[in-house]
Amino acid sequence: MAALGLLTACATAVTAPPPASVERPALAVGDTWVVVKRVPPLRTVQTLVDVRGTTLVFRQTAPGGQSSAATYTPDRALFQGGVDDVSMWGPVTLPYPGALAFPLRVGKRWQYRWAGTMPDLSRRGTVVNWELAARVTGGSP
Repeated sequence: MAALGLLTACATAVTAPPPASVERPALAVGDTWVVVKRVPPLRTVQTLVDVRGTTLVFRQTAPGGQSSAATYTPDRALFQGGVDDVSMWGPVTLPYPGALAFPLRVGKRWQYRWAGTMPDLSRRGTVVNWELAARVTGGSP
């Protein structure tokens, strides 16, 4: 009977509560990670090599050793790699300016605006403005 109680206790998952808030990740020269794109399949190593004001400069190294430079804003650097998308209006790069508002905490809400030029044939050159609302959700996975 004691063994059964021990097995039950071992099988019980203990989850830590979420942090009260999350600050913007602090990136430093030398930080490196791997970005994997599924379509087209590509695996690149991204290394932060320089910070020029509010511009972050990364060295992107592909399999085979070819490398190139890429620059990102701090928000875009958090989503580099496979976050470009295609909508019915054309290509979209995320996150939209203002979509991230650090520190993040469960329940936080904010609004932001995004304007984009439509590349499709029927509305080519038309600027569309969106007013967006964001909210940080939380809870158990």
